[in-house]
Amino acid sequence: MKKWKLIFMAALALVGALLPTACANAAPEKLTVILDWYPNTNHTGLYVALDKGYFSDLGLDVTIQQPGDTLDSLQMVAAGSAQFGVSYQENVTYSLTSGTPPPVQAIGAILQHNTSSFSSPVSKGIATPADFAGKTYGGYGAPVEQAVIWALCDKYGVARDSVKIVDLGMSDFFAAVQGDVDFSWIYLGWTDIEAQQRGIQLNNILLSDEDPRLDYYTPVIVGNTDFMSAHPDVASKFMRAVSEGYDYCVSNPDDAAQILCKYAPDLDSTVVRLSQEFLADKYIADAPQFGWMDQSRWDALSDFMVQYDVIPRALDSSIAFTDKYLPARTGTSGT
Repeated sequence: MKKWKLIFMAALALVGALLPTACANAAPEKLTVILDWYPNTNHTGLYVALDKGYFSDLGLDVTIQQPGDTLDSLQMVAAGSAQFGVSYQENVTYSLTSGTPPPVQAIGAILQHNTSSFSSPVSKGIATPADFAGKTYGGYGAPVEQAVIWALCDKYGVARDSVKIVDLGMSDFFAAVQGDVDFSWIYLGWTDIEAQQRGIQLNNILLSDEDPRLDYYTPVIVGNTDFMSAHPDVASKFMRAVSEGYDYCVSNPDDAAQILCKYAPDLDSTVVRLSQEFLADKYIADAPQFGWMDQSRWDALSDFMVQYDVIPRALDSSIAFTDKYLPARTGTSGT
């Protein structure tokens, strides 16, 4: 009996010695993140998390990709081509009120307030939406674009049919407004800064100033709900690393800009640096932490989109977003 007891104790000791090695050698969780567009300062926190090892420290092997030619980032996440992606609150709202809601959910706001605007070169003569009459808008095919234009036309007494809407396709803002397009939708933290560097003065109509319901979360980080339900710990680790990345951008904008340029060397480093400084106090702003989202902001945009017939019914915000994967939660919101 004493002999078998000694053998048993030795076996336990061997298992105990091997366990840490087995855990340390566990294969990292492979994840793909799909961007909404080419790399820019909306995405810097992701690249910081990659570069600083925040992902790998948590056992995550993350690949950051740009969207494909046929599917946007939200569609790719829904299809399972990626576990996470960057999208927009209006796209999530539109998709989840469709006849076949996809398995997607917003899990973090990259910016706390909408910094997008309808913008145009000063030479186009569009100082306010009252000047939309007879002008041409260049869009990107988002269902909400026409609704926002109509809302501003209604507010300023402009006939809706007096504004022509065309699809820009792959044309960028600067190429478009050199031609027949008069104004388009841009992010102030990127295209307006690029315009300044080019010596082009823009008139910017900040959408959140025109209607408080348009102060929605854009862009947002989205996840595949099937994957997150099966791997909630992975989703939490992912958002912990992402949060660390954006927190670093807040505290170290110049170094964060250099990291983005390292992974996207074709970008104008001056534009990146100025954009990073512009966004440093906007990633978190008045929220309790990076990524935080509030239900009232989701409900407000849903109300706007119902009013202008973009969606057939109000969004159930409880399925649209959640804050539960954010680290060190300071309250409750979503599901």
